Amino acid sequence: MTSKSSAPTSVDIVIRPMTSADVPRIRELHAAVLPLSYPSAFFLQLLLLPRRICLVAHHRSNPQSPIGFVSAALQEPLSARNTHQKSSTSPRLAGSQLKHIPGCEPTELRIELLTLGVLPPYQQSGLGRRLVQRVIEVLLDSSASVDEAEEGALVYAHVSASNKSALKFYESMGMRVSSDLIRNMYTGTKSGSSDAYLVTGRV
Repeated sequence: MTSKSSAPTSVDIVIRPMTSADVPRIRELHAAVLPLSYPSAFFLQLLLLPRRICLVAHHRSNPQSPIGFVSAALQEPLSARNTHQKSSTSPRLAGSQLKHIPGCEPTELRIELLTLGVLPPYQQSGLGRRLVQRVIEVLLDSSASVDEAEEGALVYAHVSASNKSALKFYESMGMRVSSDLIRNMYTGTKSGSSDAYLVTGRV
């Protein structure tokens, strides 16, 4: 772990949208720090779909070497989707699955955190928190419904049941486990664990 004295400052680290040139390195970073494998189509969607985004963190002096990332999807309220039929949604939020998110109404703005990762030397430096807060800001700024959402968006993520550090991180962000154990949520995990929890909150 990076000691507090050597941790990078916010001035040292740049957080920006992922570009097509970043994709190979971000795929490698996903593979290095996450227990799941993500297909090339996942990264293509992050570039092309208007309601999805991936942000990349890197040292200001070395933009070709990412040290962290976050990807997320914005789900507009049903009222907004009726007027923006072409807006893209996350597959997990399609149709009747909306009712399985505790405390979430179909008319509410939602943000799903899809992936989040930081290289071990930069963990516990506040970078993960900065990435989450920044991606929420970017997605809310892009939403036509943000003025209607007085309390902001409901943020949620699925977390591997065996990933205790991730669960602790989301709890530190003010999110809470909001489901029973979800069996067989994932396939092809490196750890062999396929179960997950749903965490939700307003960050």
